Amino acid sequence: MKQYHRLLSLLITFMLLAGCNIFQFTAAPTSAADYITSGREKINDGDYEGALSDFTHAMEEDELNSEARYLHAKATLLNSGFNVINVITEMSDTNRFTDSTIVPLPFFDWEPEPANRMYQANVVIHVDLEPIKLLQTHGPIVYNDIKYDYTLAVLIEAILSLRDTNGDGYIDENDINLNFLWGPNGLELDLEELWDLLNEDPGAINNLLGGGLDLMRVALLLFPDLFGEDSPYDTAELDSLMNEIADGLEIFFIDDGEDNDGDWFDTNEDGEQTPMEWTDLNWNGTIDDDSGVPLPWHYDGPYTGEFTGGDYGVDEEEIDGFDNDGDTIVDEDSHSPQ
Repeated sequence: MKQYHRLLSLLITFMLLAGCNIFQFTAAPTSAADYITSGREKINDGDYEGALSDFTHAMEEDELNSEARYLHAKATLLNSGFNVINVITEMSDTNRFTDSTIVPLPFFDWEPEPANRMYQANVVIHVDLEPIKLLQTHGPIVYNDIKYDYTLAVLIEAILSLRDTNGDGYIDENDINLNFLWGPNGLELDLEELWDLLNEDPGAINNLLGGGLDLMRVALLLFPDLFGEDSPYDTAELDSLMNEIADGLEIFFIDDGEDNDGDWFDTNEDGEQTPMEWTDLNWNGTIDDDSGVPLPWHYDGPYTGEFTGGDYGVDEEEIDGFDNDGDTIVDEDSHSPQ
């Protein structure tokens, strides 16, 4: 019996030295590669939360491992409960923006809870994939593998950031329910809920729109990389639509000394854009000449009537519910919130 135990002990020792440890398959992951293998298995089993934990550990072991970062992004989206196909469809269904109806921007008709889950997921995906896009990582996943996911994540984050009006990183009841719509005249923004805020802080809307617009411009710069037969969605049409939306957002910047809506005339002939000076003397909501006739949108004449200084078209609107400059857009490019 002693000889048997001695032989068994020698056999186990030999197996350990030979690397044939049958117990290694149940050992906890200890390296980035181990965590990646474990996480892949959990994704296949539908355990997205467990996979997310494994890929998080993999990134802690090797933060510039491109495979770990990519799979963490993938698990984040899966764990958020969204189907990739549905997300792409929501973004690429541009047909609804081409008729005469007024429709919400993508994700703007979603309830706060799912909108926030989508927002949070894409913020994480953006952060995960950014180093791969910047060529800072090592591993089998390269920019060409993630360019669709990265661009879409940045674009979704940009759009949903417009719902995060207090900028705290969450879409919830603490945010103002702005009404961003797309209609025959392009982007429409209901500023009524912002009036009180704008009276206290006229530049608040610039901060609100600025972050989302910057992200959107980043995504749009990458769109040319997505054109081609292998594109999973109509990137050309989506690119055109999102550029129009980005241009529309710029129109609503307030007190920035810029001609955001394209009607600048160098009235004072100094070669620079100078904020317009005017006073609605007859309280009719428009900029009138000496005869009380509203000035046309593209005005190219001298100072007259209610228009008394600066350059026509620069910060000309007031937040008053009227189309002061006759360009069919209400309360854009304001110079004096009321």
